[in-house]
Amino acid sequence: MKMPVEMSALIGEQRTHKLFEMVKSTKYDFSMRLYSKQYCEYYILKHEDHKQPRILALELGHSLRFVQDVIKEKRCLPTNYDEEIVKMNQRNLSAILRAVWRAGGQSGL
Repeated sequence: MKMPVEMSALIGEQRTHKLFEMVKSTKYDFSMRLYSKQYCEYYILKHEDHKQPRILALELGHSLRFVQDVIKEKRCLPTNYDEEIVKMNQRNLSAILRAVWRAGGQSGL
């Protein structure tokens, strides 16, 4: 019963009740990781000089072992990511999150 208590603390008791009434008996699964493996490799290799591997692992939701393996095995940035693609993906993610937030706001949350 930890989840409803945390939700109540984040969004308030009344909104938690409204949310429960809207989605009860519906199952939602959220991925453990927000970013693709390729993007994580790109990010790790780009920031390995500026941040500790432990910090990179926390930011990306991967293990320290994964970060260390990426640094050890790949000594050049992946060619399938350039700065414009990364910026475009970040803008798309922001737009999706704004749309979800607006949809939640319109339904009375």
